[in-house]
Amino acid sequence: FAEELPPVLDGLESSPEVKAIVFISGKKGDFIAGADIDMIGQMAKGGKEGVKSGVGSLQEIMHKISTGKPKIAAINGHC
Repeated sequence: FAEELPPVLDGLESSPEVKAIVFISGKKGDFIAGADIDMIGQMAKGGKEGVKSGVGSLQEIMHKISTGKPKIAAINGHC
């Protein structure tokens, strides 16, 4: 996720045809916003540098989501 999303967002942001970006969960029925425990575990395995790198990647993603074209979260179900 952390490696795949930034280049996708960059491509959408640079496309003049794209006016807004819609995030749709692949999980049916509900939407859960929270930590990816498996991802945190992988970061922790890398020690201090792994955590630092992982947090940096997440900060980059959050910056990309919070700037540029409008972003919409399409939620089908409870949140």
